[in-house]
Amino acid sequence: MASDADSPLRGKAILVTRPRQQAQRLCDMIRAAGGRAIRIPAMTILPPQDDGPARLALQARAAYDAVIFVSRNAVLFAEKLSPEFVSAHSGKPVYAVGAGTAAELEMRGIDAMTPRGDQYGSEALLELASLKEERVRGRSVLIVRGIEGRMILCRELTRRGARVTSAEVYRRAAPEPDPAGLRRMWRDEPPDVIVITSVQGLEQLVSMTDPEWRAALLGTALVTISGRVARRASGLGFRAPVRVARAASDEGLMDTITQTLSEQA
Repeated sequence: MASDADSPLRGKAILVTRPRQQAQRLCDMIRAAGGRAIRIPAMTILPPQDDGPARLALQARAAYDAVIFVSRNAVLFAEKLSPEFVSAHSGKPVYAVGAGTAAELEMRGIDAMTPRGDQYGSEALLELASLKEERVRGRSVLIVRGIEGRMILCRELTRRGARVTSAEVYRRAAPEPDPAGLRRMWRDEPPDVIVITSVQGLEQLVSMTDPEWRAALLGTALVTISGRVARRASGLGFRAPVRVARAASDEGLMDTITQTLSEQA
């Protein structure tokens, strides 16, 4: 997006709560469009405390008929645990839950199958013809994921008759607290839009925010990549609009931020 005087982001503050490893590109795009990117992670992504089971699962790559990556973090942390794993799937189908994950794989020369059209997420991926029951029954599928992530892919593919193995290559944790930074933001530079990409991150952001600023938080527009986050925001009492991006990517988030700010004008 060009940085011009007509940009809806001109002079607007956008709070980016994505984990530190994933926030830089979106922050750069916001600044290029004339906005102010405030980076305060609501979650941090770490390796598993015991990476032995994940390493074993990745080392058995030749035994799998297909591999599913559930997130960019799944790609990045699998590569850290087993550098040869990500590039070792020539001739075998590889799936990505969203566009951002597919882009991460494409950077490594892997053309991943994704949900059709502008759909994304585990439910949308399961609609692919190649993952229907008659196609996966008896097949071995590895799901590369995070600890305590959603289990829908594991459960549904098992129900369809696949032999499912999980490689849990990362975990989510609360970030180092910075209460002074949050108070300063709400006092001096309250955001016009908050980008939040997970239910855990949303809950953590609420818990991180001082009670005196809670009303301001709940009245700030949210942009997310998940209907689950939108529903949880409603349950937590958010009053401002919650917009779900058209795609689980920086471009999708950026389009939705722009739309949200245009509607506020």
